[in-house]
Amino acid sequence: MKPPSRNGRSGSTAGPCPSPPRTPPAAGSARTTPGWSAPTRAGAPFAEVMHQAPDGWRPLFSRRQMLTARETWVHDAHWEELAQVRCPTLVVRGLDGELGRAEAQEMVRVLPAGQYAEIPDAGHYLHYDQPTAWRAALEPFLDGVKSGP
Repeated sequence: MKPPSRNGRSGSTAGPCPSPPRTPPAAGSARTTPGWSAPTRAGAPFAEVMHQAPDGWRPLFSRRQMLTARETWVHDAHWEELAQVRCPTLVVRGLDGELGRAEAQEMVRVLPAGQYAEIPDAGHYLHYDQPTAWRAALEPFLDGVKSGP
């Protein structure tokens, strides 16, 4: 059986699968997916939303439904809403991700209590890519929130 393609297309829009989702691996651990020859830690975040069918890997959700839901927010910037967030907020950017430095720093500027951190060698799923660096960025922020201004 083949794993899902790397472009995220699995060819199914069927509803929930009859079998329960697999348990995702622990953060930072590499695991081998059946049909793949190398560990696929990068695919670990998707393990709980996929199932293995007789003809390959399939999502547990309808792609059509997901794309329809996404239409309502994908083209909106939401800067006005971001400016209304009053709680302390940490914007963490993986240097290998698609979010640019200028946009991430603008988010921090717009947030009334925003802070910024970058994690090298990480993309969008930086907590999977670099769990130790993720914690190193997050824990001081949370300690500061816990202790107050």
